[in-house]
Amino acid sequence: MEGTFNQGAVSLPLVLEPGEAKHNRPQTPTPPYMYPTEEVTFTNPADGAKLAGTLTYPMNFQFSKDVPVLVMVTGSGQQNRDEELFDHRPFLVIADYLAKQGIATLRYDDRGVGGSTGEVANATTHDFMGDAIAALDYVRSTGKFGKCGVLGHSEGGTIAMMIAGRQQCDFVVSLAGMAIKGDSLLLLQNHAALSKSGVPAMVCDDYVTALRQVLRWMESGEQVSNPKERIAEVVKSANLQLPEALQENLVKVIETSVPWLRAFLSLDPAEDIRKATCPVFALNGGNDTQVPAKENLGAFRRLLPANDKNLVKEYPGLNHLFQHSQTGLPIEYGTIEETVSPEVLQDIATWVNSVK
Repeated sequence: MEGTFNQGAVSLPLVLEPGEAKHNRPQTPTPPYMYPTEEVTFTNPADGAKLAGTLTYPMNFQFSKDVPVLVMVTGSGQQNRDEELFDHRPFLVIADYLAKQGIATLRYDDRGVGGSTGEVANATTHDFMGDAIAALDYVRSTGKFGKCGVLGHSEGGTIAMMIAGRQQCDFVVSLAGMAIKGDSLLLLQNHAALSKSGVPAMVCDDYVTALRQVLRWMESGEQVSNPKERIAEVVKSANLQLPEALQENLVKVIETSVPWLRAFLSLDPAEDIRKATCPVFALNGGNDTQVPAKENLGAFRRLLPANDKNLVKEYPGLNHLFQHSQTGLPIEYGTIEETVSPEVLQDIATWVNSVK
């Protein structure tokens, strides 16, 4: 079966072939767990969204101000509390590891997924930030923990820094979080995805040139009445070398534009990163094609305030999910047995315990 993998403004060819019904995921923990867990619910007071999640306590937990807790925030798109993708459950793997290292976590279903409710169609990153702040307020209200931090992946990492910039958390772990403006990130994503897929460099450059114009239309709120003709005009006027399939991708970007994407284009985390006074651990995989490490970790290094507890680290060979990978392309995610690199898990636990 052939089709297209779409995420935001990224479109890639996707080929599905018959295979085993269940993938091998050796890191996924199975009950009975060695630590207590609790099913909880909480509400975002801004719009009444009710979120359902799992509070995972450390092994041998006793109420203590020495026990830190992390609210876990997923990446873009509707996902469950485990951030499940291709049978991988990275947030469950991380929560399991941290529980064994004395760290509590709260992970929750995104609004409209699993046990969570709330308006989704018009929701933007700021709405999801409100959900994460509600989660922080909930864990604080229990009185069971010490410092309360946020661990966010991808868009969740951006949300973590937005919260830190408002001084509403005690520390942040940003897993492949965006540190540059949204429209710039989408251009980098698309160029990296096409280049890693073997598309010639000139075609990659031309596609990004055309996409930049599409994003300008979207960010300005312009209604593009005949996207196919408008794209053809851009290609002709700029003398771009774009195959028909890539022109169709651009048409799809316009036709599938949603409030989240339009808001994301103008989202710039720079000011929040500058304002963050809490300790921050920002990490990226060197093979990440969705949030490229060079540009985003470079921005973190430039923007984070001087703080000897801050840590910015790149992991060579790891992709956007922090798996060891060959190309870093999303189509590889499901073929890799590893869910999260053990080195990353260890580094997160060591760093959190150093700042608690």
